[in-house]
Amino acid sequence: MSRSFHLTRFCFLAGLVFAGLYPTAAVAVPVCTTGSLASYVSLDSGGGCTIGDYTFLRFSDPTPSTKGSPTVASPWEITVTPILTATGAGFSFTASEDSTNLFAISSASGTTAVTYYIDYSVDPAPIVGTADLSIDPPHGNVAVTQMYCAADVLATGCRLGVKSQQTVTVSSPVSVITFPSPQSFVDIDTDICLSATPGDPASIDAIDSFVNTPASAVPEPATLPLTAGLFTLLFLVRRKRA
Repeated sequence: MSRSFHLTRFCFLAGLVFAGLYPTAAVAVPVCTTGSLASYVSLDSGGGCTIGDYTFLRFSDPTPSTKGSPTVASPWEITVTPILTATGAGFSFTASEDSTNLFAISSASGTTAVTYYIDYSVDPAPIVGTADLSIDPPHGNVAVTQMYCAADVLATGCRLGVKSQQTVTVSSPVSVITFPSPQSFVDIDTDICLSATPGDPASIDAIDSFVNTPASAVPEPATLPLTAGLFTLLFLVRRKRA
């Protein structure tokens, strides 16, 4: 083929890239919607769901551990509500039946306790730098702990990643953790602990959990197609010269 034909084809492909019209392969992942924890666990076979540019996946709900005879919410009674913030995305977790808060226990004698486990991962398009955790309003002996494994999974002990954690309680209901470096994958284990003794019930109305992208890591919208176009052009030029 003539040199002029190659140049014309190169310019045509470059034009499509800059215009954002060149087709790319994509996996259809549903948008996260309000639903039960059980429904989120079932999403795992389809690759999870998205909130903005964030993909949440690998949901699981290990069997709660108990002491005494507490009321235990089933995965169908735990509601997961997705939330998109100005800096990131995450969920609010609640549990109720007929307007009764199921994240609440009491005890007539001895100690009654329950610990729920809610696990998932986040694979953001932008990187994440911090994670927020809060409970509202907490009462009694309650604690929510989130363990994080950046760049690996907790099931393997986070051998290849960086492990960190944060806890919120009645005396400290809001917490923010900063990862040692911005991450593109984070595995999260959530432990929700309620412990009641006679005359001292324990309850939480909601647990809010978010991951956030550093402002400096988010490219301006107008620069996104330009950046993609430049990388593609560099690839084509190198391929032409090879």
